[in-house]
Amino acid sequence: MKSTRLQCFLKVADLGSFSAAAEALNLQPSSVTRHVTALEEEMGARFFHRSRKRVALTEAGGLFAPFARRILEEEREARSAISGLQTMPSGLLTISCTRAFGEYWLAAKLPDFLESYPHITVSIRFDDRIVDLGEEGVDLAIRIGALEDSDLIALRILDNDFRLVAAPEYLDRHSWPLTLEMLPQHHWVGLATRRWSNLRVLGHDAILPAKSQRVEVNTPSAVHQLVRNGAGLTVLPTWMVADDIASGRLVVLFEDHKFSPYLSDDSAVYAVYQERRFMPPKLRAFLDFLRTEAASAV
Repeated sequence: MKSTRLQCFLKVADLGSFSAAAEALNLQPSSVTRHVTALEEEMGARFFHRSRKRVALTEAGGLFAPFARRILEEEREARSAISGLQTMPSGLLTISCTRAFGEYWLAAKLPDFLESYPHITVSIRFDDRIVDLGEEGVDLAIRIGALEDSDLIALRILDNDFRLVAAPEYLDRHSWPLTLEMLPQHHWVGLATRRWSNLRVLGHDAILPAKSQRVEVNTPSAVHQLVRNGAGLTVLPTWMVADDIASGRLVVLFEDHKFSPYLSDDSAVYAVYQERRFMPPKLRAFLDFLRTEAASAV
């Protein structure tokens, strides 16, 4: 049911004249007549008694008029609500994020975002699998490392530098490794995941042997806790261990070298989202927030 037809019908009903309604709506009288006739045919009822002297509502027309007004009012309210969504950041923002980055980095930053945007509600799913944004109703996903080819738009948030670390207590018991060749002699704490199965020294052909792993767990947070408590050596991202390094809880080994657990040299953190003709303000606000927070962390 077209709103123009409803507007013409109501204006004729209010003014009692097709010509007066046409003038008020800035339309030709023939256009008003055509819209009203089309509405009558659509509804299967005659809405006006037409004569040369006057135009009056039929019983059906009088019954239909309040419904027509309600339909137009609800349409205006709907347009206003949608317009608000397109201008003020609001609504539910659903995010998928790798567990470690979400728990260590994002969760620490999120309160500032919520404070800045009180009309946005956030739902975060900590999940290391690659989710289908469209099928699972996710606005944005945060992923680490080389991305697979897709139709998604990717925004590089920050570099994901890794540090080779150990607790001072462990080094006191097992001595400091003086060369890279000594590393396999030490106890390693590993992460049991296919993507994190190689400990590489960037710029070198060497891959640190997995055979020297003393313990293997399936979450980065567990790796972190074990190393902090002296179980061995590992490589962890800077955003996870920066506070421990600053406090002396962990020591960085071979600071002049860069390490990575990934086969690809790309271990950056990305925000990915679907291409949209109209980006919701809530999504744009969150992307801007991520850029700002990442820049301040450099």
